Amino acid sequence: MVNPLTHIFFSHTLLDHHITNEEDAISLSIGSILPDICLSGLIPYNSTHTKNVEFLEWCITREEKIAAIAAITHAEKPYGIDHYTHNTNGFIHTHHDKVKSILLKYPYFNNANMMTVHHCIEFIIDHLLVEKYPDLPLKAVKHLQSDKAQKIVHKYTEFHSLSVKDRVKINKIFKHKLLQKYLLQFGSIKGTAKNWQTIRNYYTIKKHARSKSEQLKLLAKLGTKHILSIHKIPEIICAFTEVKEYLNEYYEEFINDTLENVNHIVKKYESHLN
Repeated sequence: MVNPLTHIFFSHTLLDHHITNEEDAISLSIGSILPDICLSGLIPYNSTHTKNVEFLEWCITREEKIAAIAAITHAEKPYGIDHYTHNTNGFIHTHHDKVKSILLKYPYFNNANMMTVHHCIEFIIDHLLVEKYPDLPLKAVKHLQSDKAQKIVHKYTEFHSLSVKDRVKINKIFKHKLLQKYLLQFGSIKGTAKNWQTIRNYYTIKKHARSKSEQLKLLAKLGTKHILSIHKIPEIICAFTEVKEYLNEYYEEFINDTLENVNHIVKKYESHLN
């Protein structure tokens, strides 16, 4: 899954001509990351990444429809940003072997698998975008904190038939200070490395969770595990700096090609906003 800031950047670039006020901008930001609520463990990936056209048809207000179109540009079906990033001809697959060879030079990554490389590339793309557009993280945090965002998240979780209890949990995730800190840290390579390590620790612990309730308890354990592995940060920074230098040559072409590929989706569904 592509990281939040990349999705927010894409949605605002693709649908900028539909932004008439701050409410529209908030709807775009939130809509662009809605499919990744599957990371909460409360809803399947397939549901959030293939049913956004149906969500659009279910929406009533303009703000809801803008969010839905942003969610469509995010997902796997129809072919959105995740598809063009993850498929066998996508950016991650294309650069996998080279990035893995860079990571393997560092002892911390001696067991680097496909997902280690996958997440590394996605995190570096977020960082490179923030370097070019330094206001991106702050805008994202501002939009996530808004009451309008909460209404859109509620609408999306209602569409997916989540219980009221689970809807409240997801709303809390969107407003959580840890998520805000996570987004703001992409401004530096050190912060990007810390973010990657946090997510890596999360997935390591998640493997041992037997239920959704256990998954939700992982956040409490995550802080301790992160502290125990904090001494590895300098090595991760060195590896990520080298990966960044390599990907910097290619990522803008990926951005431009993906914008061109996904723009037809916007053209197909933007008539819903009339």
